[in-house]
Amino acid sequence: ASMRLGGQEDDAVASSAWRWAKRSLPLLVTGASGSDGDAAPEAALFNLVLIRAPFLLACAALLVNVLLGGGIVLSGAAWPQNGAALHHLEAVAGSFRSMRKPPLGAPPPPDSAAWRELLRLRGGAARVA
Repeated sequence: ASMRLGGQEDDAVASSAWRWAKRSLPLLVTGASGSDGDAAPEAALFNLVLIRAPFLLACAALLVNVLLGGGIVLSGAAWPQNGAALHHLEAVAGSFRSMRKPPLGAPPPPDSAAWRELLRLRGGAARVA
């Protein structure tokens, strides 16, 4: 008996594996919703196993590495350098936080003019940045 790829049995296995993946894995991992990938389950599985999963794992590894204080080297240049990238990310996050309105009755942010005025009225010294 010769072994042939691409027969009905292989199609059924690929279809079954794809249905299991869509049912069991998050949308971020499969990239499929509804009937996406059902017409070509082999291609969808290829995309999942050899494209999406390695990319997501690499992103997770980079995130963990940067959060733990490490970095990456690209063409001889290390990133982040001396935490500069994290500082920039914190600044961006801070600017998004400042766009939100504080809850009613909340004190002003400590780096605001209102906070410095409050300290001046209470007799404290405003911190100069």
